[in-house]
Amino acid sequence: MYPVPWAPTPHDHFLLARPIPAFYGALAVTDYRFGGLFFKSGEVHTGIDIPGKPGTPVLAAGDGQVIWANYGFAFGRPGRHGPYGKAVVIRHTFGWHGYTIYTLYAHLSEIAVKPGWWVKSGDPIGRMGNTGHVTGPHLHFEVRLGKPTANSSESVVSMRLVNPELWLVPPIGWGVIAGRVLDDWGRPVSHATVFISSLEDENFRWRTYTYANSPLIHSDEYYRENYTFSDLPAGKYRLSVYYQGAYFRTVLTVRAGEVTTFRFHGWSGFANGK
Repeated sequence: MYPVPWAPTPHDHFLLARPIPAFYGALAVTDYRFGGLFFKSGEVHTGIDIPGKPGTPVLAAGDGQVIWANYGFAFGRPGRHGPYGKAVVIRHTFGWHGYTIYTLYAHLSEIAVKPGWWVKSGDPIGRMGNTGHVTGPHLHFEVRLGKPTANSSESVVSMRLVNPELWLVPPIGWGVIAGRVLDDWGRPVSHATVFISSLEDENFRWRTYTYANSPLIHSDEYYRENYTFSDLPAGKYRLSVYYQGAYFRTVLTVRAGEVTTFRFHGWSGFANGK
């Protein structure tokens, strides 16, 4: 991984280390990313899912204080079972543009910390499991932003949810795509299908979707994205957007350790940058 923090431009904020060690080979689930809809049920995905074997160590993504370590996070009441299962929340000792940064680690089989404990980046905080609402063992990871408050018992349930893929440091030699898919009137298109394939390795092909239209989901203040795909080896990729019955295509170059941006604007098609 690149050193943390990693900020190749003034707009980047790769401030968090990977919660699953790189040597486990775990990448985020590619077709159910931040802002996706769970089996079209209307339930919006507020984080990323990292698959793995039950018992895989889960590590703190940065220095901070544990403010939650229990069941019941979705309800704000410890001990009551809910969709997150056993979860840990850390309030980090660093922030971004006036926001306090929080990370959430859900569906754990074991919790190794307690509220009030201070942890360092890379410290074990639990083990991967399948507690809560899951289809299999994985780590559900979220990044939330909140304004500082004097109330030490502040809730992070309703704070600003942002895409973890723009906050987790990429592997060395890999990069991130962040884009805006807009309709002809300049409005973000919800749940549009986007295909991405490597022009250098035919085995690298994925299908993902733009963010759902939900008040829970927030774009980055600079990138204003509604589509993100991380963990891409540097190189050339073909990007295709399906819009109103037609496919639009472009070629992008993913740069190592950086965010590559694009803009798609209805029938006008693709334009590089914001």
